[in-house]
Amino acid sequence: MSDETLELQDLQVNCPKVSVPLSQFARPFLIDPGAFQKSLQHPLLVWESPPVVMDGVARTYEGVPWDRPTASEPLVFVVRQGRARSHRSIVLGRSLECDISLQDESVSAEHAGLQYQEGTRSWWLIDNTSKNGTWLGPKKLEARAWTELPDRSKLKFGHTELLFFLPGSFVDYLVVRSG
Repeated sequence: MSDETLELQDLQVNCPKVSVPLSQFARPFLIDPGAFQKSLQHPLLVWESPPVVMDGVARTYEGVPWDRPTASEPLVFVVRQGRARSHRSIVLGRSLECDISLQDESVSAEHAGLQYQEGTRSWWLIDNTSKNGTWLGPKKLEARAWTELPDRSKLKFGHTELLFFLPGSFVDYLVVRSG
């Protein structure tokens, strides 16, 4: 197993809330695609471009600028619950206490939740009464209503757009992206 694959496994286990530049996250894929695919244990969220700045957005925080993806360097988040959380769901929001922290002022502190349900063997998404809404594709979710989350879904939290991938389809995404 390569050092890069071990680094990927370490990121997935120890740093779920940390975003990683796609080029760094996918480096093991370029070295050994098979080992990379086997090492993926959790779904992934990809933030491909900076959020759209729009007039009228309810700002949920005023503060210092944060790291953001660029057109050439998306950010990757491992969808995994942090060790210190007592919630059943994976909490996504602007707060650094969330399992997945999206650093954007249109995102509420605890904006949404993700949960895997063994019975249906599927992922589900909920809006936690956020100020700027949660979207699955073109559909705005009702607050506090669980909605099934298909693989390769386009999600929007406030004005921040992400893509949801199960491990196998993330590898397909990398193949297409690497041309």
